Amino acid sequence: MEKPDYLVKIERLGLSISRLLKIDNNTARLIAHGVIEKLRLACWENLDDVLGRPDDIELICRWQHREGWLAKRLADIGFVAPLDAANADGTDAVYLLANVAKDLPEYIRKKWRRYEPAKYEQASQRVLMPKHRIARASPRKRKIQPTQNGLDHRELIEFWVQSWSKKYHGRKYPFVPRDAVHIAALLKQFKDKSAVKKILTGYIDDKDAFVIARGHNLSTLIGNLPRYCGPQNGAGDAREIPYGGDTNILL
Repeated sequence: MEKPDYLVKIERLGLSISRLLKIDNNTARLIAHGVIEKLRLACWENLDDVLGRPDDIELICRWQHREGWLAKRLADIGFVAPLDAANADGTDAVYLLANVAKDLPEYIRKKWRRYEPAKYEQASQRVLMPKHRIARASPRKRKIQPTQNGLDHRELIEFWVQSWSKKYHGRKYPFVPRDAVHIAALLKQFKDKSAVKKILTGYIDDKDAFVIARGHNLSTLIGNLPRYCGPQNGAGDAREIPYGGDTNILL
């Protein structure tokens, strides 16, 4: 009996990981399964098939090996696909999980249709679509560009994840692709890592019941940004921050 296409792809990814990390095939296949499951869970939790840039994919999968390798190999095998075919090989390429809407659990499908009908429709239209047509099928073409002055937001993502984990007594931070978007937007706006760190620290230390009830998530921070942007944290007067236009940045 011929193996399902999904299992064939898993074996190909496992073989590639085995060669890269110089480990046995069985262990590599388990790692490959874990990578794909983390990506699927991220899409299901975020109700969005867009995963983000290569470094976002590495954060989701907790990949700590060769930088940039994972997204490229996933794309070569067909697990992920670039939103913009013209920039498919760039470090700022934005990827989506291919065919995620095809085999959804029914409860996820119902939840997605109910809460994010537009995103569900986009994901459904992309199922089994050739790679070169994916970009034209999606109206969500806006993506994060490299931040000004060459600033890299990955350091701030790690800072936020560690701060959150420390706040919640070692719990694993529930990272979703949208978090990377928020961090990059903050860095783009303030152009200074130390100022963004002060904002993140002020937010994570906030003991307000409203904030605690929501578990200190970045969406709440973005929605209440002026509260944490003042002379007390070196980020400037909140009234001078033209941030409103960037609070809904999309990949």
